[in-house]
Amino acid sequence: MLTSDEVRRSTFTQTQFRDGYDEGEVDDLLDAVADALRAHEGAGPPPRRPLTAADVRASRLSTTRMRRGYEMGEVDALLERAAEALAAHEGERAAGRPAPAASTTPPAATGPREGLGARLLRVLRGDPRG
Repeated sequence: MLTSDEVRRSTFTQTQFRDGYDEGEVDDLLDAVADALRAHEGAGPPPRRPLTAADVRASRLSTTRMRRGYEMGEVDALLERAAEALAAHEGERAAGRPAPAASTTPPAATGPREGLGARLLRVLRGDPRG
């Protein structure tokens, strides 16, 4: 089963003069996937809004052509593996395995950058990168 470490270490072939996925959107979505998997693995706090297998499958990423992007087939394959891993963890939760305890540490202060939750919602809605 796919792990959070595998997601974080994943790399993709870059595209430039052919269609590819927007690198920033892919990176943001994979950060959210890795955080969700870490929480399921008991290695990290649960995210405020847990990412589900359905969220990953419903995500729509912007494409690029004349600027760098990631090879679409490679990204799609990893996202499908991620959805399968999340679905397996969700099935364990439904079967009665307890969820990881919520973190008592306050959320990190966000600077001028867009927060992870806002980025994830933007990516899931298919909004262009702002």
